[in-house]
Amino acid sequence: MDCLELFERYLGSERNASRHTVRAYAADIRHLFSIRNANVDKNEELRITKAAVREIDDLKLRAYLARLHSEGISRRSIARNLSSIRTFFKFLQREGIITENPAESMFTPKLGRHLPGFLSIEEVKQLLEAPPVDSPAGIRDRAILEALYSTGVRVGELANITMSEMDLLGGVLKVTGKGGKQRIALLGRFATESLKNYLPVRASWDKGVSRSKIFLSRTGRPLQERDLHRVVTKYAKQLWNSRTVSPHTLRHSFATHLLDNGADLREVQELLGHSNLSTTQIYTHVSAERLKMVYNRAHPHAR
Repeated sequence: MDCLELFERYLGSERNASRHTVRAYAADIRHLFSIRNANVDKNEELRITKAAVREIDDLKLRAYLARLHSEGISRRSIARNLSSIRTFFKFLQREGIITENPAESMFTPKLGRHLPGFLSIEEVKQLLEAPPVDSPAGIRDRAILEALYSTGVRVGELANITMSEMDLLGGVLKVTGKGGKQRIALLGRFATESLKNYLPVRASWDKGVSRSKIFLSRTGRPLQERDLHRVVTKYAKQLWNSRTVSPHTLRHSFATHLLDNGADLREVQELLGHSNLSTTQIYTHVSAERLKMVYNRAHPHAR
């Protein structure tokens, strides 16, 4: 077992990282060592041995990061890549495979604050009402959109929720988030009603291969994350054509609307499933920017 395989096992078993996270970390590490071993046959599987990791020092890491920058890689991507590398070498140091962590002295590139896009309340209303409720697929799609906006869950979280984790009487979903952490997401009246309307459709489509997932295709196949993503983009394109709207836009809208209407930041943090309050604080900046726009447009002495 090479060093990367050991690291992947550690991420999965000890840190309880999702498969997506493990793949992302592994891709960053492989990229570093594929650049360092440019002469390796591309058809040959890259093996990251103890000898290979011991050859990496801070100068080689700086050269690697400089190369990423020269190739036009964004600061955000470089920062993510460096985070993966730093975690990898910290693990190797803990295991006694290396004595010093060459990434310890690396500084993360300074990132500009990225304010997430969101929809207004009226725009959300338009999107939620876009699926036609005179067809089974439209009834399902409206339930998907209502569930995403009502709960603020990530699209991958919604795709994985089972029937036993949905309580329409109590108006809640049991959600498994990042790192396997569980939380309760709240279903509002509209989402609950849409899901109730969808259940007879689901029953008619269920062919026994659904693994009890809530949202199905006409053939009874459980919808994956990418399928739910297509549902959102399909109706958004019908409404706004070139505008980029994703499931995460609904999550951003969920948080922004809660804060705009007086919700406490820590309550929103819990509903979103953020482990750090700093992650949730981005939405206070969204609300502040929005208030500035309203002020500048409406106040006679603003300009």
